[in-house]
Amino acid sequence: MKRKRATTTTTTTMMLMMMILMMMMMMMMMMMMMMMMMMMMMMMMMLMMMMMMM
Repeated sequence: MKRKRATTTTTTTMMLMMMILMMMMMMMMMMMMMMMMMMMMMMMMMLMMMMMMM
């Protein structure tokens, strides 16, 4: 009984840690995507400004 309970607790903790890690990775990916989108928007704005100047 004790052994089983210990294993279950370890598995649950591992699952929680994995979930937290996955959430952190997702947040990092979202931040990177947002940064890329912002950079693309800035480049597009610069191009538009150049075209308007021309």
